[in-house]
Amino acid sequence: MSAAARAILASDFTRGRIKDFMLEREVLIAFLLACLLLGSMLGIIYIRGHERQLTSELQYSRQQYDDMTLMHSQLLLEQATWSQQSRIQNVAETKLNMQVPSSKNVITVE
Repeated sequence: MSAAARAILASDFTRGRIKDFMLEREVLIAFLLACLLLGSMLGIIYIRGHERQLTSELQYSRQQYDDMTLMHSQLLLEQATWSQQSRIQNVAETKLNMQVPSSKNVITVE
């Protein structure tokens, strides 16, 4: 290093400027880190809220699924009950006045 460079670095004016620059740089870095920290915190808050909303929707959908599964099994049971042969024959005889034909009235085609 030359004598002139040493003299410039050793002067009070230059030392003050370098210290101010370093201080400004440290403040800028601290400010940027604080902004990143704030952004990260807000992101976590948003994600947690969204997660709670999706969890609530999932529980609601599961409840609907369980209700529909129960209704489907009840409808299958009802369908099996309504389609029993004895019930159909009973309705045909009572409400429609239908009768089983006698063997004389039956014609078989071969």
